[in-house]
Amino acid sequence: MLDRLEQRVADYDAQIELIRNQQLKPLEQRRACARRRIDQLEDQILGKLSDANLDQADGFYRHFQAVSCPKAVQVDNLSLIPNEYVRNKPEADKVAVKRALERDRVLVVPGVHLTQNLRLVRK
Repeated sequence: MLDRLEQRVADYDAQIELIRNQQLKPLEQRRACARRRIDQLEDQILGKLSDANLDQADGFYRHFQAVSCPKAVQVDNLSLIPNEYVRNKPEADKVAVKRALERDRVLVVPGVHLTQNLRLVRK
């Protein structure tokens, strides 16, 4: 009795995997491809806005605006970072570094710098 039930469960698992491979994976691939295209177009629009020294532009149907992302810590050289900003495993504690740099504008932490990217807002 348990062997038959176990076999039915295995059959259902095989059906689920078959459906996933035949239907979901192609959709996920199409979605990823569309996401890459959108990212490329947004990068082009941000580039055009930057070239024109504009923060925003209005089209017939859409409004585009370049918005600054929150500042992020970029680690240039982990060995130069003071120990108070390094976690137990050999990686920088970016949260602590960012807090310290934002709190004290004059502070310089060797081996890191703040970066700030732009993102596109479409309305």
